[in-house]
Amino acid sequence: MFKSLVLFLFLVPVFSFAQAPNPDHPLGYLNDYYDAMSSAQKVDLEERLAKFAREAGHEVVVIILPSLEGEPIENKAVELFEKWGIGRKGADNGVLLLVSINDRQMRIEVGYGLEGALTDLESNIIIRDVIAPYFKNRDYYGGLSAGIDAIMSAIAEENYSAARQISWLEA
Repeated sequence: MFKSLVLFLFLVPVFSFAQAPNPDHPLGYLNDYYDAMSSAQKVDLEERLAKFAREAGHEVVVIILPSLEGEPIENKAVELFEKWGIGRKGADNGVLLLVSINDRQMRIEVGYGLEGALTDLESNIIIRDVIAPYFKNRDYYGGLSAGIDAIMSAIAEENYSAARQISWLEA
């Protein structure tokens, strides 16, 4: 009996660490399941994203995964965007920046309310020319910081009333 209990207590933590991250619920505007940055860097990005959501009314969410586990990044981005309900209800004014570190893939998923401000072409340019050069040097904070700035700059002027509405993070 004692041996079984000891074995159980030993294996439970091992299995819980071995499982892939489960992004069923947002941690905030920045969701780092890879632990790619320092705590201070995470706080900085989270605060900038939250401030932008309050002031501009648009929600930009970053999710960093270790792996997509064979799933196409397009499918994972759409799944998480819809599951989390990114953007203000009725305005569909959210943006998701999904990064899979081990797969070396990124995608910017844009809500219908912001597609005119942040096109697929502009999203690809942000990934290729703004974020990727930092990531090549494993500077994830630098790449995300520059990428977030570029995304916020692209959508900041999009007309949206920042009237108080419930966001996905506040629900």
